[in-house]
Amino acid sequence: MLKKMILCSVFLLFGVVSAQAAELAISFSDQTAQLLLRHQVAEYQSGRSVLSVRGLYNDRKETELVSASFDVLGPLASTGLEIGAGVRGYYVTSGINHEQVGAGGIGVLVRFVPPRLTRASFTGSLYYCPEVFNILDSEGLWDAEVKASFEIAPRAVAFASYTEIEADIEFYRDRTLDKTFRVGLSLGF
Repeated sequence: MLKKMILCSVFLLFGVVSAQAAELAISFSDQTAQLLLRHQVAEYQSGRSVLSVRGLYNDRKETELVSASFDVLGPLASTGLEIGAGVRGYYVTSGINHEQVGAGGIGVLVRFVPPRLTRASFTGSLYYCPEVFNILDSEGLWDAEVKASFEIAPRAVAFASYTEIEADIEFYRDRTLDKTFRVGLSLGF
């Protein structure tokens, strides 16, 4: 099921975007894998717009997740800091009873590139989906990630990240959908 959703998402993303910068990121741990396809939709003097599709599988938590987001980011003067905001939608199946989560929310993003170490970057994001934007078995969701990256070659970036995703599932308490350190590689094309 997850493979079909990821494949459909990739074809959908390629079908609606023009030939601008894109990135494919694969990250993993012993029991999890994540695939992210990110496409820069527009770039302008004050910032950029980015469309992303992600597929996540967590064997330990019995979770399959697909999300799509649209974010806008812009630099904060010449500090090396970039801030932004976005919207993200989720579809998740989780647990032995395969509870389903459908959610939409808003998020904030931060990216920092140290001025003297331009091949390194540090990013963070937090998305919150209130109960009013949840359907199926979900009554709320939040998704947080921090990441440290280093460019090892032009258009090739190695990274380490920590992700935590929690959902409030109907008739259950809060459920951790993902809480994992992952390493990965991002390739630009």
